[in-house]
Amino acid sequence: WSRSIMHLLSFYLCAPIYQADILDKDIKHPDKDAELTTERNELRTKLKPGGVFDVVLTNPPFAKTYERTTDNEARILDGYSIAINTKGGKRIQKPSLKSSLMFLERYHGLLIPGGRLVTIIDDGILSGDDYQWFRDFIREKFIVRAVVSLPGDAFQRSKARVKTSLLVVEKKSATTETVQSSAVFMYPCRYVGIDDPARQRTLPIDRIIRKKAIEEIETVDREYDLFLQGKGSPDYVVSPNKIVVRMDVKSCLGKTDRSLAAWNKKGVVIKKLEDLVDFVEYAENSRDVISTKDSDDNVTYLRVRYDGYAEKGEEIVASESQYPRLYRVHKDDIVISCMAAFYGSSGIVTETLEGCVVSSEYLVLRPKEGTDPRLVWMLLRSSEVRADMLLLGTGIARTRVKWEKIKDIQVPFPEKKFRDKIIRIIIEAEKAEKAAENKRLSAKKELEDAFGLDNDAAHQILQAFKPPK
Repeated sequence: WSRSIMHLLSFYLCAPIYQADILDKDIKHPDKDAELTTERNELRTKLKPGGVFDVVLTNPPFAKTYERTTDNEARILDGYSIAINTKGGKRIQKPSLKSSLMFLERYHGLLIPGGRLVTIIDDGILSGDDYQWFRDFIREKFIVRAVVSLPGDAFQRSKARVKTSLLVVEKKSATTETVQSSAVFMYPCRYVGIDDPARQRTLPIDRIIRKKAIEEIETVDREYDLFLQGKGSPDYVVSPNKIVVRMDVKSCLGKTDRSLAAWNKKGVVIKKLEDLVDFVEYAENSRDVISTKDSDDNVTYLRVRYDGYAEKGEEIVASESQYPRLYRVHKDDIVISCMAAFYGSSGIVTETLEGCVVSSEYLVLRPKEGTDPRLVWMLLRSSEVRADMLLLGTGIARTRVKWEKIKDIQVPFPEKKFRDKIIRIIIEAEKAEKAAENKRLSAKKELEDAFGLDNDAAHQILQAFKPPK
């Protein structure tokens, strides 16, 4: 044991640490410090063309962008093939490039043929249309072995709000196939990273999450090892043709209609969302469309909470809105937040909310004749449908749902007796909630009347000194 420690110490004590811009392939960044110049010359001789490393482990910075506005960065960009756009047979220099993209090409040059790269990568690069060209570059230069999706808050400690994945690739060699024919291991992590919350105070749930994170790491390690032996679970194996367009775990591994076979086996009637509701497409000249630019209309925003309840929001003059148009909603309309549908933000417009307005960040659905909005509302807020909406949503960091994407989601349509039962329970709950609210208001008024708690002096203070919103 002590001998092993000595070997480790001798390695760390003897291994030099260099200060340099490693993205500069020539390592020529000028510096007046003679010692730094000597170090960089030494580093340049060690980083031989053709690669020197068997494995590279890295978490590169995402924020830096290299631009041709300075001579030094222009020189650095000239050393990168991905900094040249070759579409249409012309070679056009790209004016700038993200460092997170440049690192992948740099690592390729540092690895020996057959060498492995394990890196953190922005999911936007793995999935966005704007980065299809870069995914083509990855598939051209590497064999993709694994993509492990990390939770959105995995890097909350560093206050990074970027959805990321762990990418494992292997540098192609002369004997490697030109087109990837091998399967890819993919795994969607749920706990790794969120077991280390940004807040300072620990809570009892933290111990539970930490245990689950450790178990998850062990599961990924075990399943990947089995995958490499050809014994991996099909739940985590993706065929190579699946990564031709996108490489993110959500699109390659995620499957909609997961319960369809079970519903069919039970003889359940299945309908698409578009069979139950109509998407409200507001005509330009509709009375329900408010052009906000010069409008003096007083409007009240509709707010849809994560718990599925719609309520009145801020009341404003329409011209104060940041949106060019606002849209009025009506009783029994179902309103879905485009940004938060998968959190459960789908609500029904009640009679008291008639005429409230929403922006283009909401979908407005109108139940077809004979369809109770409460049933559709419950279906939309089920875990199954919310998961489908998340998979079908566009974007990674800010996922949006669009009607053309979710209209074909299939849902069970219960027989009439069961539908009536569900709707009756919801109506009873609504009545109970209303009764509870009336009792709270009655108790509040009785207390205020008994002790004069609702008075002009108090209202004057609240109005005169309340802080800005």
